[in-house]
Amino acid sequence: MWENYWTHSYDLRKGLLHGIKRTWNGGVHWSDEPYYNGRLHGTAEVYWDNGRVRTRTVYYRHVHKSEEEFPKFDDPRPVVKIDVQANEKLYRGWGVTPLDAYPSPKNLEKVESQLPIPDFLQDVYRRHLAGTPRSSYEDVNTFDDRASYLAIIDAKGSVTEVRRAGASADSAPVIGPYPDVVRKLKFEPGAPGRTQGREQGRRHLSSHVRGGRRTAIAAGSRRRAASG
Repeated sequence: MWENYWTHSYDLRKGLLHGIKRTWNGGVHWSDEPYYNGRLHGTAEVYWDNGRVRTRTVYYRHVHKSEEEFPKFDDPRPVVKIDVQANEKLYRGWGVTPLDAYPSPKNLEKVESQLPIPDFLQDVYRRHLAGTPRSSYEDVNTFDDRASYLAIIDAKGSVTEVRRAGASADSAPVIGPYPDVVRKLKFEPGAPGRTQGREQGRRHLSSHVRGGRRTAIAAGSRRRAASG
């Protein structure tokens, strides 16, 4: 899931922020900011989506004193990942009746291990090692090139059809092998809405094959955090 929406958690004292203000972006922990009587005071941290610290900033009575930046990965490597999205917003956008529960993949890691790494991604990695990226787009911390598919699954959770839905500039010429791999995904098929009866057999989901970079991460880290 990569919907962009912001949520916050904080305490107030006499109507002013007081304590840690915690922010999430799309459900992923984004930042912690310390407040004292409505003013930033202490060490604030912003995080990468794999949970690692992205920036650490020190404030004293709302005055910026110092800031450090940190990389997303210690030892980046090329990798191709699959992001799967199935939710009410997408279903309604496709003109499909929403479900009570949406499909979720059962063998994602096994299928991801079969995804070929395209030559352009290897080239980006070699330029990173040489210190000669073509542009900021090839920054190893944020590089993200995608090909998108619409997958149709049956009531048993098997993929019956994969439709190409779009691709980024680099991915477009090399997306040929990926639909066959996406078809190997198996899903918990979800549950039709109570008002739909028992005839609902087709489930729709959006599958994005994403090229990026990863390094080893500690067990318990977020699933999406393995790639950049």
